[in-house]
Amino acid sequence: MKNFALLFIFLIFNSSVSAQDSISHRFFPLEVGNEWTYYNFTELPISSFKFKVKITKDSIIEGKKYFYFTPSYLSTYTGWVRYDSASTCLIKRADGNGCGIFPNDKIIDSLSSAVGRQINCNLNTFSIRRCILSMYPAGLLGFTNKHRKIFLHDGLTYANAEYMTDVGLIKYCSGEPPPCRNFANLTGCVLNGIVYGDTTLTNIITISNIIPDKFELKQNYPNPFNPSTNISFSIPKSSTVSLKVFDLNGKEVISAINNLFYNGGEYLYSINMSEFPSGVYYIKLSSENSSSTRKMILLK
Repeated sequence: MKNFALLFIFLIFNSSVSAQDSISHRFFPLEVGNEWTYYNFTELPISSFKFKVKITKDSIIEGKKYFYFTPSYLSTYTGWVRYDSASTCLIKRADGNGCGIFPNDKIIDSLSSAVGRQINCNLNTFSIRRCILSMYPAGLLGFTNKHRKIFLHDGLTYANAEYMTDVGLIKYCSGEPPPCRNFANLTGCVLNGIVYGDTTLTNIITISNIIPDKFELKQNYPNPFNPSTNISFSIPKSSTVSLKVFDLNGKEVISAINNLFYNGGEYLYSINMSEFPSGVYYIKLSSENSSSTRKMILLK
């Protein structure tokens, strides 16, 4: 009876809070088809790539509406996620392994939290989440006058999660021990069918401006890979270049570079193929007078 009374008081209190709150749900817009593209950089070992997070479906589970996020490097946000209007919490489904008043859920963040408010609920390797910054206005990808909040996640792993209203998660970093050594920054998104920023998975950087002796597509590394790999190539003179990925049947699945002009030099293309099935793929580099193809294996 005592536990029931405490639960009743908790729900009444949070219901009154949510009745006055009109913004917390906007920090994480939930709609099937919404997707977010991030640029990921890791310090040790140094690597970089882009990846997507997408809501592919929704479902009613135990009377609650959940949204399914495709598997990605942001494991905290992978799987079935919902927003709880009573507690203003962003929640992840955890069958039979919940906490507090949520027997089948874990709390990701309490989106209405004021600075300093702490939530204790073991989610993956994180035991606490605490709001450490709340500011207005903020802007990104053409959005202006938005609210922004940053949460500290701490436990076996340390992380910071930054949200912006009407956009969602815009930055995430992790490291253990602190400080962060792995960073994911939003480059673009698709919200309610509208594209903002850069949503391509292309990530090409210049390794060297020294003019190489020959046209060369090097073997990707690692190989086999899951789900990201690095592809380096050399261009001996300025030319129009294409870099594309084909499946085993010869169907083009990724157009990393499509007839773009590049100066002579060495380049690195980091690719993430988390949305593709395991199998053999071919990467082809071509210019006006040369072409080269390499086989690579995605093994999940």
